[in-house]
Amino acid sequence: MRVRIGIDGFDRLGRRLLRTVVDRADPDFQVVAVRDDDPAEALAERLRHDSTHGGWSRQVEVVDEHLGVNGQSVRVLHDEHPHWVAADVEVVVVGPDAEPDGLLARGVRAVVLTMPGDADATVVVGLNDGDYDPIRHRVVTLPSAAATATALLLRPLDDAFGVVSAAATSIEGRTSQVAAPTDPHLLRDAAVNIIPSACDLGAEVAALLPGLEAQVGASALRVPVVDTALLELTVRVPAPVTVGQVRRVLRTAADGQAKGLLTTTTETTVSRDVLGAPESCRADLGALRVSGELVTVFGWYDPEIAQAHRTADLLGLVSRLLPRA
Repeated sequence: MRVRIGIDGFDRLGRRLLRTVVDRADPDFQVVAVRDDDPAEALAERLRHDSTHGGWSRQVEVVDEHLGVNGQSVRVLHDEHPHWVAADVEVVVVGPDAEPDGLLARGVRAVVLTMPGDADATVVVGLNDGDYDPIRHRVVTLPSAAATATALLLRPLDDAFGVVSAAATSIEGRTSQVAAPTDPHLLRDAAVNIIPSACDLGAEVAALLPGLEAQVGASALRVPVVDTALLELTVRVPAPVTVGQVRRVLRTAADGQAKGLLTTTTETTVSRDVLGAPESCRADLGALRVSGELVTVFGWYDPEIAQAHRTADLLGLVSRLLPRA
């Protein structure tokens, strides 16, 4: 029997996650409930249409505050703190501002955070999922899409050459206004500005690659593009390397340990080319630069799509290893 999942909040990521789960048809879990303030008919309309990624070919119907999605029934809950267990939910997907301990106290068996937050473990399936313990780690979180992309480039470089230091800059669009931002830069109009913003990327990467916690510095820019993003990573290695060596290392990782998460390309690439890409990083080998011990590599990604797929990966892992009642 598949593990039953609830999604708390039907914002852009919640809708994207439901689309991804339905399209992937994972045999280990299914979404049976979502919580949102708006009625089911409004949620269905948002699910059918997406100005960034286009419409959805799946059939979506509404019956008595239930969404009928591709033949599956998804209950719509409206209480601020719903009784998930009464709605037949075992695992709840929440945002970073949720209170997972309260969910666990009310009978939920595991909580998955879609973005960095207070959790027992930070997990990316295919990167560090061997560290996941379903008994000790009842609240698990994903890193940001930028941190995942950074770790996917750093790990093979560190394994092959060793990393003395690294500086990462994530360059992303903003699909929605940040509510009450603490960074004053984010008060400025995102449609017409390049905006420097606060960044915890280094700490997030350290949670994935503990051996590199002291080597990684990071910064972030928000730019007027729709959804897609670019990571610029400059790494200092102990001895001079060549472009050919770095290319081979990244291609080997993409075909091996990071398959499905990391891809490579030598084609001329711009941000629009990765809209809808499910991988977490597309290494641009054509733009790769090497100067002695300094390596600069660019990685493209679609934060919304990649984060939805990594969340679905994590739900699959939790569902397969969740101790049965």
